[in-house]
Amino acid sequence: MCNRNGGDENGVNRRQALKTFGFWAISGIAAAVVGIPGIRFLIGNSQVLREPQWVDAGLVSHLPTPGEFIPVRYSLLAKDAWREVRREGLVWIGSSKEGQAFALSATCPHLGCLVRWRDDEGLFVCPCHTGKFDAEGNVVSGPPPGPLQRLDIMVEDDKVMVKV
Repeated sequence: MCNRNGGDENGVNRRQALKTFGFWAISGIAAAVVGIPGIRFLIGNSQVLREPQWVDAGLVSHLPTPGEFIPVRYSLLAKDAWREVRREGLVWIGSSKEGQAFALSATCPHLGCLVRWRDDEGLFVCPCHTGKFDAEGNVVSGPPPGPLQRLDIMVEDDKVMVKV
């Protein structure tokens, strides 16, 4: 039951309850704002693949002609600081005018969305924020802060291998 002063029988009024709730809510938000980056700092790069790995990108005879690109999906087991996780990704394989194979990461450097090759435009296009890249991976327009990452590539026993 409420008494005349706005409090209940235990002496807690609505104003005091709201002050207490507000204090703890703001304290919790402040702790999260400060604590989450601190935890990420302490964990460090434990989720990042420490050792790049070579993945099979197909046969040399299947390389695209200059101006064309083929998507290569990969899946590998990556070990982070605590466990093994399956890591999947996509790279684009192309050929230069001189016939040299090269690989570009399909991950947009802006927010990490996967870019797609558009034959009709001759560009890589990011569907998230309409970033555009030329056939060399250089930014043509949009918000990306830099080019698509070039990946190491090698040929071994008639196989194209890409370091991811």
